[in-house]
Amino acid sequence: MNIYMNLEVAVREMDSKLLLAVKAAERGHQVLIGEEKQIDRLRRRYRLAPGIYHTKSLTPSKQKIELHSALKAAGFLITSIDEEGGLIDASYERFARLRYSEEMLGLADAVFCWGPQDFNQLKSTYADHAHLMRMTGSPRVDLWRPEGKEYSTRPGDMPRKPYLLVSSNFGVLNNYRNFWDLIRFERNAGYFERDPNYEKRRYYMASETVVLMYEFVKAIEHLAQEFPDIDIVLRPHPIERPESWKAMLDPGFDNVKVTRSGSITPWVHDALAVMHNGCTTAMEATVSQVPVLTFKPVKQQYPREIPNSVGTSVQTRTELADALRKVLETSDNTPYKPHPKDVALVEERVCCRNGVFAADMMIDCWEELHKDVPSEPNDWNKVVLRQRFRSLKDNLKKWTGKKSKTSLGHKFPEMRKQDIVEKVEQIRAAGSITSPVGVTMLSGNMFLISKDG
Repeated sequence: MNIYMNLEVAVREMDSKLLLAVKAAERGHQVLIGEEKQIDRLRRRYRLAPGIYHTKSLTPSKQKIELHSALKAAGFLITSIDEEGGLIDASYERFARLRYSEEMLGLADAVFCWGPQDFNQLKSTYADHAHLMRMTGSPRVDLWRPEGKEYSTRPGDMPRKPYLLVSSNFGVLNNYRNFWDLIRFERNAGYFERDPNYEKRRYYMASETVVLMYEFVKAIEHLAQEFPDIDIVLRPHPIERPESWKAMLDPGFDNVKVTRSGSITPWVHDALAVMHNGCTTAMEATVSQVPVLTFKPVKQQYPREIPNSVGTSVQTRTELADALRKVLETSDNTPYKPHPKDVALVEERVCCRNGVFAADMMIDCWEELHKDVPSEPNDWNKVVLRQRFRSLKDNLKKWTGKKSKTSLGHKFPEMRKQDIVEKVEQIRAAGSITSPVGVTMLSGNMFLISKDG
């Protein structure tokens, strides 16, 4: 079976997509991972054989409607799990209307759900498409679980000292897009039509974010001074500019680091605690059994209620330092267990079945969908040869100062084959997968995962 996986934000999705790909390759399937436009360009140019097209969302933009219509016409089966999650609001209803539509669901063959909340809301909101919903859980949550720790490679810049992980979620303001460009993008994507209050919400959230960022900057500097023997690692959200944080934080503290290397998951697993405001990482840390410090220094009109209800809530820098001190005092002799109410809150939104990975359930679904569909192989040798020629042309453009049409951005930077091979081998070792799995690079952000031999 041919499986084509759309990957948008590498630091968010790479490890979980590779988990899916390696497990699928073990079963004999061939998996192409890449950016949406490049996969479609490859499909049209080389007439790639139909198979499963697994996408990161069913957002009803004009571009995605046209793409999915073309895929269906060509005989592809379409599945999705929304990588944005929609886990941070008390209700999933607004997210369901923003990120899905009757038309897009009419083009889908299965929708994988993170847990009970999105599963039930999607079935209710789109009753005619209720049969599409599958409560598998997310492969990203597979890696959050304590037993998932060994599946992720540790970034090379992890500090040797114990560290507090500060997870930032201020992308509405500190974004690679200017705020006005973000508003224009969301208007053009139909967000304002699908939710009449969305535009006002974005402006108010941006104003709150300015004050929150100031408080976070001062809180980090306060902790750096109070705790010189530990590191403070600030992890910007994938859509944030790391250089913004580096500019705002006092450079005089050598125990403060700003990094976005690798997936956030290994950073969470190894952290003393996670500090945040309104970040999904608080829910990840709860699953990973890592202490959460929820910093709420100002009253917010648009708080992200669910992650801000998790962990130890503090309002001042002094309270924050006291909470971290308590973590340090107990970390050596008492294994941390999250409060049952936090576990219950998270389990409403993410599905964690003991001994069962979401990745396996999703592959089971693909095989069930595809069982009566003839599977044609692709001539990957031909594709690889032509893609390498194309890469040479792109590199020549770089050397001559010309911009390539397939330039790679902050969401999916160019990957080295060795980095992907190391991740694949980590997954094989952690999952006791004995079958050799190969990696074939087609470009800097598109590669094939398949069973060797």
